[in-house]
Amino acid sequence: MEQDIPNRTGATQTFEEGNSSKDSGRWPNDRDYAELVEAVRSDDWKTAIDFLERHPDALTATIFLNGRTVLHAAVRSELSKLDDIASIVQTLVDMISKRKLPLTIQTDAGFTVLHDAIISGNERIVDCLIRNNEELVSIRNNGVDLPVVVAMRFGHKKLARDLFSRTPDRLLLEEQGRQGCLLLTRAINNRDTDMALDLMKKCPSLALAMDPNDFASPLIALAGLTDVFESGNRLVFWKRWIYNHCIHISCASAPEQVCLNIQNGHEEETIRSVRARLRQLLNLLGCKSLYEMKMVHAQFQQLLHQMCKVIATSTTRVPDPDLFRRSSTTAMFRAVSAGNFEFVYCMGKANSELLEFAYGKRRSIFHSAVEYRQPRIFSLLYSLKKRDAALNLVDVSKNTILHMAGKLSRETPIQHITGAALQMQKEMQWFKEVESICPPFCKEHLNTHGLNPRQLFTNKHQELRKEGERWMKDTATSCTVY
Repeated sequence: MEQDIPNRTGATQTFEEGNSSKDSGRWPNDRDYAELVEAVRSDDWKTAIDFLERHPDALTATIFLNGRTVLHAAVRSELSKLDDIASIVQTLVDMISKRKLPLTIQTDAGFTVLHDAIISGNERIVDCLIRNNEELVSIRNNGVDLPVVVAMRFGHKKLARDLFSRTPDRLLLEEQGRQGCLLLTRAINNRDTDMALDLMKKCPSLALAMDPNDFASPLIALAGLTDVFESGNRLVFWKRWIYNHCIHISCASAPEQVCLNIQNGHEEETIRSVRARLRQLLNLLGCKSLYEMKMVHAQFQQLLHQMCKVIATSTTRVPDPDLFRRSSTTAMFRAVSAGNFEFVYCMGKANSELLEFAYGKRRSIFHSAVEYRQPRIFSLLYSLKKRDAALNLVDVSKNTILHMAGKLSRETPIQHITGAALQMQKEMQWFKEVESICPPFCKEHLNTHGLNPRQLFTNKHQELRKEGERWMKDTATSCTVY
């Protein structure tokens, strides 16, 4: 074969010969392949190809570390140019295909050459391998992850989308949708809304899926992402005005489309001119970043609505009701602690029982809303028919919902308030607000530590009160004019 093969002598790689008891008998004799191993180690691929032409049986021999073949080694090559690596892999694949040898050999860890190519992120190699054997997209590494899941796990979004289009839907729905669940969860964590929305469109049941091994689910992943929803972003007043009144997003529109709010009644040419000038002005005001933010919010809101739609119509037909309940309740409490109002609201609207149940330490989500100072989420209490039941609930430590308002910990979200005195003032206001709607018994009810809510508040806020007093004293001193 006359083809220029890239070389790089003197380099070393993590390929090793071995003949452990586990691998004994997998190749005739290490010495038979010594020349090939040495050539691959030094990236002398011209010598390696010449050897393989003389000894084609070596093409599929597992002669490298952890049961890898020469093709695995090529994919993991340390050559500096990706095009050179792709050229070598193409040559090896042609040789293997010509002799009708398998491309699906797996390492001791269950990795095919496609898995290795995906991890390296080389799109040319991935395309080359799949074109020669489409079966590769269906083989899991050690029976765990499909190639498309591996691509998303390593953050290769473009590769993942390409592999997704080539992966049969049935594979994503096997084992109660475990692979699809992993893929959708990874897509959400990677903020890949295109992939996530497409997955939900093809396999809507994935909204109910959960991986029991990793205790991961799309719902739990989405619950923790506060910045992808409007309530998770605090904007100054003028940016908020632009966000609400000047930028209009349609999820069906192209990503680059910006719709500006312009009055009708002008000539078309004048409108175009005004729009152009407004775009320039809005770009100067940071409107481009606001537009991108609002586009993300719209896409994730669409994803949330799709998932909630499935939940509203399918909860009675969940394959594993207990697993779904664990997933959904974990997601709800995670959303509450993170302040993800949109998630809690949409989930509660889809299934009101998620707002009413008591979980874990016999606390409702409203106990958590009070504990994590989430007034918007707490206000959802007024929409419940069983509002009194939630207010009267006492947890395993005999804490009422008012005790939750008296707690203070590192997780209490008051750090955005400047100054200990103002933080203390905000804490007192929150306690009084919760107290005003609690049943009378809550005010004097003792928990397992023998404290009523006000005593607990005093106990937990001692340090903050002292810091507030010092802060006010220091402020007064610094403002004194002599």
